[in-house]
Amino acid sequence: MIQKIKRIAISFILMIYMLFSSTGGSVLVASAEGSTTFTVADESFIPTRSFYPYYISVNSSCTSKLVKDLWARLLYEERNFNTLPNKGSYTSWSNEYYTSDANYIGIGGTSVNWKGKVFSTDTGDFDAFLGNSLEANPEMFGQFLGLPGYENSDYVKGYDTFRNIFQEKLSKPEIYKNFSKSIVALTKDGKYLDGSSASVSYNGETFSYWILCALAYYYEGDGSETYLSNTQAQWLENQAPNLVNRYVSSGATAFNGSKWVASGNSLAGKYEPVYNLCARSSAGVNNASKNKEFFNYVVASGHGAGAFLNKHNSINIAGLSDIDDMVSLFNLSDGWCGGLCASGSGCSSHTGACNAITKASCKPVNQGGKATAKDVICVQLHKNSTAEGFLLSNESIKNAYGTDASKSETWQYRHRVKHMGLTGSQVPTDKVAVDAVRATNSIPDPDSSRQGNYCPNGYHEGNHRNTAITPRKSGTMTKDYGYHIEKRVEEMGESGPGGQEWYSLRCASITDLNTVFSGTNSPQKVTITYWYNSCYPNDNRTQADYIGELTTWSASSSKIQLIGGALGWVNQDENTDYYGTGGNPPLYVGDENPRDYYMSYESSDHSELYYKSYTFDISRLTADELKNGYIHVIAQGHIHGTDGGQEDGAVGPYHIATVEDKIDSCDIYGHDWQTTRDLIDWSDDYKTATITYYCNNNKKEDPKIYHATSTAVKSADGKRITYTVTGYKGETFTKVDSSSADEAGVTGTLTLNKSNVSGNNTDESWSNSIVKPGGDKSSRCYKLASSYIKFSIKEGYIPAGTQKIQFSFYGGEEIFDLNIMIYSGSNGKIIGMGGKTMPQTYNESAGLITIPLISNSNEELADAYVVVTGKAHTQNWTSVSSTPSTAHSSIGVTQMKLYF
Repeated sequence: MIQKIKRIAISFILMIYMLFSSTGGSVLVASAEGSTTFTVADESFIPTRSFYPYYISVNSSCTSKLVKDLWARLLYEERNFNTLPNKGSYTSWSNEYYTSDANYIGIGGTSVNWKGKVFSTDTGDFDAFLGNSLEANPEMFGQFLGLPGYENSDYVKGYDTFRNIFQEKLSKPEIYKNFSKSIVALTKDGKYLDGSSASVSYNGETFSYWILCALAYYYEGDGSETYLSNTQAQWLENQAPNLVNRYVSSGATAFNGSKWVASGNSLAGKYEPVYNLCARSSAGVNNASKNKEFFNYVVASGHGAGAFLNKHNSINIAGLSDIDDMVSLFNLSDGWCGGLCASGSGCSSHTGACNAITKASCKPVNQGGKATAKDVICVQLHKNSTAEGFLLSNESIKNAYGTDASKSETWQYRHRVKHMGLTGSQVPTDKVAVDAVRATNSIPDPDSSRQGNYCPNGYHEGNHRNTAITPRKSGTMTKDYGYHIEKRVEEMGESGPGGQEWYSLRCASITDLNTVFSGTNSPQKVTITYWYNSCYPNDNRTQADYIGELTTWSASSSKIQLIGGALGWVNQDENTDYYGTGGNPPLYVGDENPRDYYMSYESSDHSELYYKSYTFDISRLTADELKNGYIHVIAQGHIHGTDGGQEDGAVGPYHIATVEDKIDSCDIYGHDWQTTRDLIDWSDDYKTATITYYCNNNKKEDPKIYHATSTAVKSADGKRITYTVTGYKGETFTKVDSSSADEAGVTGTLTLNKSNVSGNNTDESWSNSIVKPGGDKSSRCYKLASSYIKFSIKEGYIPAGTQKIQFSFYGGEEIFDLNIMIYSGSNGKIIGMGGKTMPQTYNESAGLITIPLISNSNEELADAYVVVTGKAHTQNWTSVSSTPSTAHSSIGVTQMKLYF
């Protein structure tokens, strides 16, 4: 800007001289050869008001008392025009003083009519001119604001006028960009940043803050500032506590959970680099009202999360400041404690009840164990309640760290299973809830002499009255209520008062073991819980009894009797009023509250719920037996009371079964369950699929079997149906089927041309140049032609479900190079390759390169792209006495065929 003004000023020296020579006009002279600083030759010359704009426009970058005085007069008179005497009928300073011969020279060298212009708020030329004058005359800023230690200008009257103008420009640097850039230049060495500007205020803030506003606009905070000097950046960064307080007081929320968005009027709310400074500052980290927001912002940025936590007054963990990605920290940690287990676990010294395989392993690496430095950091974060509060406040970290120790795939889970206090050959298990039980009335009563109903969608009470009701979860859970089937007489066979009425309650349930298996890892035991209640709606009611009679149960398929036998009650508790307290049954790990989930048919009277549980050992069953088997339980009992009363009750199974699930060593050691598409067993109709997972693809481990139901989408032309299943870890796999396929498997063909490739997919050349390799002594000579291809196939042409790709190619006499690479569109990783360097994929005689993709998921195939390079030549030899034939070489890849 200064250089530009210099050029303008020099070009108009003669004009200025001619204009003012008769009246002693000013002439610009350079203060030094090549300098961009200029002074005015005659400071005694004062132009008329009509020429103020012109004079300033050509002298704004001069070191000049006159220029400062003209600015002072112009700005003061313009802002206070209505109070000036003799203003006549004019409405503004520019309207009164403009004359047609006094146009100023605008930036770019054009003549500008300034009638009607407001110079103090101009965002163009005069915004820049004022900034130029401040830079050329560094004391001007202090003089116009009346800062201590600065001599007053002769024409500065009423500091508030200039404080108002400067404050408005400083507070809106995005509007007054030229002025604010000059303030950056003016303060680059610390001038006005030493506290002097803090002694004068306007509009409720000191000018130290208003300068801060201008510098904040240009602050980048990346350690390598483009606009600010180190002095300015450090000065701004020292304001972090003040900036944090202002942001908090503004009540704004500039981080919306995924990205920063401008919010409020604080500098942190207006400019992301300032927000970033606040978020990472000690003041921000320790601000209780905003530090969780700041932490989530830092985590989303991908760097500095560990340094953020270590700035908190309650956190000081060695090595934590070097951790950028907290999600990866917990995902990659296997949970070894490195000697930092809580003493209650018996693992603090690794000599107590720790699992035998982890006693030594849990020690730090430098002591022969497996606990890395990052493992130790994870444990220290876990043990620090303040740090854990931050971890749980961030959704991504929370998923990796775990809300508690019960969820697999989390760090807390891996940490816990290594410190469970198990010894010897004990198999560690977890209890998980599986929605697997369904009530049924399709199983015949094994004792036909007894009457009763099997879980009807209604209830029965005395005198055979039957009124239908709607269960709370219709179609999910049903129940059986008391039904009057016989009357027994206590004395001498007489009926009437004193006799007893008896009611039989029965309910059958089915638990499909394939459902249990698909929802867990390796189920060992299944617990099925029944609820029952009784109530007393009138004074005739006597104490009701629930009698649990032994029943048979089995887990069997249509072909094989898997399990059979009888089992008594397990973990029964008839004395706890769970309904009244809102508690859950023993051995039940679901999160439903019986009080809310089950509807009593006389809710005002049914105040008690009791529970009984059956536990079945299914650890010895094979995968096929689990896939085909089921457990059938019939629960029955009796209610009795005084003859003539209204004895009633209810019984039914919980739809949630509690499964004791084996914790595999893969989970204990924090390894990953992996699968590929060749480990997917699709059903004949593709509606379901069984996916086999192995620990880190090590097939020596017991596999994890996962059952999934597919979704189907038909193509627009109706010729193909794409079936998609979601795996254990959320990844998707696809199968494409078509009954109209004209060959084995389903295919799609893409002809390569300019519409789908970038570069040249074909090339050919001819040559008539004779080459004698030995010069004049050659006995043979040749003509050589070479051809080259290098191109990419754009993303979007490899759909989900692609099993392999076959490329068709041709080449000249000899193909020297032909290689094809397929890359993931999400991260640029290679997911498939083939060509001349991989003979198993290359068939030159058939002109085919086949690249398998069966091991890749849909996510890896999404937006995949292809890069192809190739080179071929033809060399025609003959004796020097003859002329070689014209050499012609060609190479091309013409087609991409996809197999699904």
